[in-house]
Amino acid sequence: MAKYQSKQYQLMSSDNITGLLLDKNISTWHTTISYIQHLPYGRSSSRSDLSTVIRENCGTCSSKHALLKSIADRNSIPNVNLILCIYKRKYIIGTYFRIHSRGTLLSGY
Repeated sequence: MAKYQSKQYQLMSSDNITGLLLDKNISTWHTTISYIQHLPYGRSSSRSDLSTVIRENCGTCSSKHALLKSIADRNSIPNVNLILCIYKRKYIIGTYFRIHSRGTLLSGY
């Protein structure tokens, strides 16, 4: 099986979000993905300002994904899509669990 290889895109935009990344010596798409992926989970102070994910060093899954899409668009990085997924949830023993389409969660109970 061939290993997937992609073009290494440089961040070239002059917008403020790309500027925040460049200030942290993050200058490629791959290093951007790695940086965002390793930020801890947490709500930033503004849901509408994606730059707070970088400034406050935390973000939710949704804010990190939206930030990556925004960076890709601003830097003309092709084939990056933001896809909305909705999961059905079922209330079990006081906690919400995701019901996956490929089998039942907690099937042993």
